[in-house]
Amino acid sequence: MAKVPVRKVALLAGAAAAASTLVTLGVVLAGEIAVAQGLLLVIACGLAAAVAVLGAMVLQLKRSVSAVAARHTRELSELNQTLRGAMAVNSEAVRAQGEALDAALQATAEKATERIESSIAGTGKRLDEVHAEVVAGRSDTAQTYRQIEALLDLRTMLQPRALMPPLRDWAASPDVLRWLAEYVVSRHPELVVECGSGASSLVLGYAVQMAGYGRVVALEHNDHYAEVTARRVADHGLQDVVEVRHAPLTPWAGPDEREWNWYDLTAVRDLEGIGLVFVDGPPAGTGPLSRYPALPVLLPHCADEVTFVLDDTIRPDEVEVSGRWMQECPEFVRQQLRADKGMHVLTRRPDGTPA
Repeated sequence: MAKVPVRKVALLAGAAAAASTLVTLGVVLAGEIAVAQGLLLVIACGLAAAVAVLGAMVLQLKRSVSAVAARHTRELSELNQTLRGAMAVNSEAVRAQGEALDAALQATAEKATERIESSIAGTGKRLDEVHAEVVAGRSDTAQTYRQIEALLDLRTMLQPRALMPPLRDWAASPDVLRWLAEYVVSRHPELVVECGSGASSLVLGYAVQMAGYGRVVALEHNDHYAEVTARRVADHGLQDVVEVRHAPLTPWAGPDEREWNWYDLTAVRDLEGIGLVFVDGPPAGTGPLSRYPALPVLLPHCADEVTFVLDDTIRPDEVEVSGRWMQECPEFVRQQLRADKGMHVLTRRPDGTPA
């Protein structure tokens, strides 16, 4: 339906009312009707015009209200859709944020767990290390005590007449030297041969003097150390029982056609009746199994009852040397004694008993 402006309706109604009034006025003037009736007609026309105007206004108002209502409804619908979309977007964003937060919490928890487990493992490892250090410290303390005890026993037993050289590093340990001194004093070997020289030469010399029998021959490949040991032997007044022989290392062919560097054989040709051999040389740096030749070279010069003492058996080479000696000379009995640097004692006796 076409919209009719209220102003046009009012003009039309006013024009119609004015026309009716003029017509009525003309009829009254023509004497067709009475004045009173004319006034009523004029009033009726005015009322009709007013009613028409009011009707148009009401219709226009209804149309305006409907339009406003429709617009508002449309706007509300659009707003509702916008809100629904925003809510959907927000809901998805909230869900995504929640999932991201869960993932972050899970990752944090896993990392924290890994760190805790790693810390626990590290702490456990460190505790194990501390325990090992404590055990090693106790072992070192016990070993130190045994060496001090052996050293005091040696000094009490031998009563040295001059200062003794240090019994550490390359020197034989106090517990090995005590065993050697006790062996010499109790067994009275006629001849003691030492592969190497140093503090052990003095201990063996004092023990021979105490036993009142025998002598010591020390083989030394280094001319300087030979001179030092000989001077110390003289300082201690042991030159009558201890002889230091300079015997440079020379090639020696073993039973397996292998060549070793060992003491010059001319230094041992005159030795007979050896009852004790202390093998503390040559140094390991001169070659593998460097101390092996001692038994095969010296055994022909030994007494029927003889003991070989091999020092430093904490080293693999010395253990192998000891094993080879036992394989090649099954008549020997071996003892593996506890000592600071290890000690194997191989004894040959007619009755087969160990030293």
